Amino acid sequence: AKVGNTKIRWSEPLFTLRDMIVGREDLSGKKVEDLFGSTIGATLYYRYLSLEKYFAEKKLIREDANTEENNFSKLEAKRLPYIIVPEIPLFYYLKGNKKSSISPKGIVIEETPIRCWIRDGVNISTEELNKAINEMKKSGEIDRIFKKYR
Repeated sequence: AKVGNTKIRWSEPLFTLRDMIVGREDLSGKKVEDLFGSTIGATLYYRYLSLEKYFAEKKLIREDANTEENNFSKLEAKRLPYIIVPEIPLFYYLKGNKKSSISPKGIVIEETPIRCWIRDGVNISTEELNKAINEMKKSGEIDRIFKKYR
């Protein structure tokens, strides 16, 4: 693969980033279609590929905010019924806002594997990087890092 003129190599996934729709109620077991007709808080300039069709067809109404924090505030103030947020910022927000009315149980709309890349010419092989990632996963180190945000 290439980034600009630089050749790169990708590792195996380090973790998976999940974008979710959340509200003040538990959305476990619900589907996006169950929210048709609702306004969804989104972050300005972000694209949500799995929802673009619904926004275009006006089955969901998109309301943009400048930041995820603005969307959290709108949801807390009951100015929006739902927002889209990656789970890591959601859990971090909830950890710092113990009295929040936002439910951590939402509808996962997208999952993106997060990988490391190595620029060609760097003295580490993809195999060595993957081995280090696997060791971090097995030892629980990655979970310990994310625990700070949950």
